[in-house]
Amino acid sequence: MLLYCIRYLGNVDALNTVYNIGDQPIDRVSEVHDLGIIVDSTLKLTLHINSTVAKANGRTALIHKCFVSHNPDVMVRAFKVYDRLMLEYAVCVWSPCYNYAIDRVESVQRKFTKNSGDIRIWITQLGLTISIYRA
Repeated sequence: MLLYCIRYLGNVDALNTVYNIGDQPIDRVSEVHDLGIIVDSTLKLTLHINSTVAKANGRTALIHKCFVSHNPDVMVRAFKVYDRLMLEYAVCVWSPCYNYAIDRVESVQRKFTKNSGDIRIWITQLGLTISIYRA
């Protein structure tokens, strides 16, 4: 099944125009899924960020629930393999630039470290730093 998408820029009359391919009209959609990225009709990536954060939080809960060993080395490796890769998939396309979006993505790591013992040890083992100020 082929999907076609048209983005309207500028001309308001284009919103009322019905576009066809052959005899088939192109449906109007509010969001598009392409290569694992969700883009809404305003070209914002909030839906994608919320979806990715929800999936990563679910995997974080599974890591804490399913892993018998809570050895820091094992838990850090599990976080890097299962959660961090999901959060970093195609980040060059959807990289969050608003503070609320950055906080949502970083909340996964905060939740993981909060449920995993001493936060400072986890942060240093992940090789990350805590940023208090943002530019």
